[in-house]
Amino acid sequence: MSTAHTLARRFVEEFLNTGDPAALDDLVAPGYLDHNLPSGVTPRDSITAFRAGFPDANFQVRDIVAEADRVAVRYSIDAVHTGSFYGVPPTGRVVHIEGISIYRIIDGKLAEAWVQYDQAGLMHQIAPAQ
Repeated sequence: MSTAHTLARRFVEEFLNTGDPAALDDLVAPGYLDHNLPSGVTPRDSITAFRAGFPDANFQVRDIVAEADRVAVRYSIDAVHTGSFYGVPPTGRVVHIEGISIYRIIDGKLAEAWVQYDQAGLMHQIAPAQ
C-alpha cells in the first residue's frame, strides 16, 4: 500500500471516524484547504458539526486510488440522526450516504481537498415527515 493510500485511510479512520482534532496535526499540512467548505469553516468545524448530529457516524472506505500527488477516496457513511444538524432536530432515523474526496498531498501530508457527498440525499433522509 502506498504512502498516499495509508495517509488517506488514516484521515478517515483517525479523524473522520473519531472526530479527534488532534489527528489533524499529524495528517494535514499547514494551510490545508478544503475547497468545498464555506469561507472561515475549518475541517475541525465541519466534522464537529457533522458528528453533533450523527455522533455514531461510521465512515467506511470503499476505494482508494492514488496517482502522483493526488489520492481519491470513495466512502460511505452510516449513522443515526440523534443530534441537531443544520437546524433539523434529531429524528432517530438511520441514514446512509456516499461520497468521494480527492486530496492533494505535499510533503507527506494532505494539503488540499475537494469533497463531494450526497448532501441533498442526507437532508432528505432527515427531513420532517409531511
